[in-house]
Amino acid sequence: MESLGRQIKACVAVILALSVTMGSATAQMRYLQPEKFSLSQEDAQYQRNAALGLLNTDPPRIGQSSEWKNPRSGAHGTVTMLQASQKRGLPCRTMRYVVDASRVAEPMDLTVTLCKTSAGDWKALD
Repeated sequence: MESLGRQIKACVAVILALSVTMGSATAQMRYLQPEKFSLSQEDAQYQRNAALGLLNTDPPRIGQSSEWKNPRSGAHGTVTMLQASQKRGLPCRTMRYVVDASRVAEPMDLTVTLCKTSAGDWKALD
C-alpha cells in the first residue's frame, strides 16, 4: 500500500512538473491526487513561473534552484536544474521539483526531463 501511495504522489508530481506548459492539465487530472493533497491552480502558476525562469535561462545554469511560495495557500517548493542535454535534436533540461502543499505529510520529490519543442514550449517527450 505504501508503494501505491508513492506511485500516486509521483503521478501528481509529474502532472505538476508538466504543468510548466500544460496549464489546465492540472485541473483536469485532480482525480490522481493523493488524499488530502491540495495544490491550487494559483500554486501551480507559482511553480510554473519558477521553472520557466530556469528553463529559459541561456546558457543553462546547472545546479541553480528557484524557490516559490504562494502566501495565500502556504504551498511552496523548489525547482532545480540538474542537467542540460539534447534529445531528438532538441535542447532538454532535467529538472527536480520538490513540492510541499498543505495537509501533505511529506513533500513530493520528482525529477523529470523537459525538452524545448520547435514551437518554443517545454514538454516531456515520450
